[in-house]
Amino acid sequence: MTRTEWIAALEREGWFVTEWTDEPGRHYEAHVHRAAEVRVVLEGSMTILIAGVAHVLHAGMRFDVEPDVTHEAIVGSDGAHYLSGAVRE
Repeated sequence: MTRTEWIAALEREGWFVTEWTDEPGRHYEAHVHRAAEVRVVLEGSMTILIAGVAHVLHAGMRFDVEPDVTHEAIVGSDGAHYLSGAVRE
């Protein structure tokens, strides 16, 4: 899907969508969200770590993070341009 198609699809599901670009190696320390979130990688790569399991995401891949799940993220050597979906309040 294209960027526009991903945004439309996520919004149809009820997500509030924002767009991010992170530099290579950016590390988001372990944290928790009180509500579900979703990531869609548009360019580059990132790894989401949950309970010691690495979920490697490349362009075109989606990953849903359930609420109250401790996780961290590390951006790949090529950086990452991605969409973030949060629950609309």
